[in-house]
Amino acid sequence: MQKILDQKLTEYYLEKYKLFSWHVGNITDIVELHYFKSGEMVFEIGEDAKYLYVLVNGRVKVTYPFENGKSMLLKFYNPIILLGDMELYQSHPIMCSVEVVEDSHLIAVPDVFVQTHWMNNTQFLHGLIESLSEKLSSTINNSSYNFVYPLGNRLASYIVDHLETAETTEEGLYVELKSSFEEISQFLGTTYRHLHRTITEFENKGLIAVDTRRLKIIDETTLRDMAVNKYMKLL
Repeated sequence: MQKILDQKLTEYYLEKYKLFSWHVGNITDIVELHYFKSGEMVFEIGEDAKYLYVLVNGRVKVTYPFENGKSMLLKFYNPIILLGDMELYQSHPIMCSVEVVEDSHLIAVPDVFVQTHWMNNTQFLHGLIESLSEKLSSTINNSSYNFVYPLGNRLASYIVDHLETAETTEEGLYVELKSSFEEISQFLGTTYRHLHRTITEFENKGLIAVDTRRLKIIDETTLRDMAVNKYMKLL
């Protein structure tokens, strides 16, 4: 992690996302701008959070590690999202690991300042509740559908969600996947091998064609018919 001593860039992100506009005083005297390279950890399970973070540029993934060495991928997040809010209110150690998967900028608010100055601020608490509610709803939604529906339906739902950002070319309609197939398999609650078999079945049925991380959409109608739910946030 690198602290970026660039007040103009910090102010740019604060203004772009209207962050902490309710704060009385100069917010730039309090917050810091941190830069994380891909692969660096923002939080690791069990440590104490020194900052409340806001992801303003880049991408992170949140995982919950188990004692047997395995881990469950909970979510990928793009801007804008609070990180460290779950542990903040009750002063818990970090419950989930947060890893940067794209070079990222995060606005950092010292935990001590939050605890001593903002915990009685109704606007801050409203934002905190909204953030926690979104995360709870999203996790319940995805986990429930991963448990109930076959992988084919879940994969179709995932692809359909990505159609919103699909690119139309002379060769056809293409979806660009930001995540690896290993990451997608974790998100869909399955193994890489099972996901690969299901993708191959989709190709054999003439639904899609795979080109590394690009999917050519061949039969959009069938994919939409198979989709059982729209994930609340894309991977």
